[in-house]
Amino acid sequence: MNRKGQILLLAIIFLASVLLYSTSRLKKPSPNFLEYNGELQSAELIHIARLYWSSENSTIDRLLTILYSLSNENKVSMPIVSYKCNFTLVPGQRGYAWYYTVYNNSVSFRAYWSWEFKGFYIKNLYGEKLLYKSYLLIYYHNYTAPQWDSMIIYPSLDDDMRIADLTYFGEGIWSIGFPARYTEYIFVDEYGLKVVVKE
Repeated sequence: MNRKGQILLLAIIFLASVLLYSTSRLKKPSPNFLEYNGELQSAELIHIARLYWSSENSTIDRLLTILYSLSNENKVSMPIVSYKCNFTLVPGQRGYAWYYTVYNNSVSFRAYWSWEFKGFYIKNLYGEKLLYKSYLLIYYHNYTAPQWDSMIIYPSLDDDMRIADLTYFGEGIWSIGFPARYTEYIFVDEYGLKVVVKE
């Protein structure tokens, strides 16, 4: 190999070593992980609101504290939230009511129902004829979150006293009847929320 070839070879070796050294000195990547607050967290907040409205003994603050504690134990990111709760009942032959909880992260829970008086009928109950009032009832839950916008569900209803008539037509529409002597009657949905019909 002649002198020019040797110089060229040395230059290539020198350049390669400089490039290897330079690449080794570059800052190594250190990935950053974002805490993802997604569907799970929103669903848990809705569960907390629903549990609060169905419970007579728990405050929403206590339920949120339990949720934060469980999230920490299981290393699940859970946002600290503030909230507003509201219960409204407007009685009458055409009345309506709702339970409503909204969090500051755009997650909300609403249970809504309305009723309309349809008339009277006679029912034979345990060998006794009773005058019953008939209503058309609409009942649904609305779960709202940024991940899925608005979700409507139609929970089933039950009568703890076992004297009311309940017929489900679908899409949250019910025909209900109960003894006319009651000016207020309470049904319970499958999650334990009280659905009050009041004149």
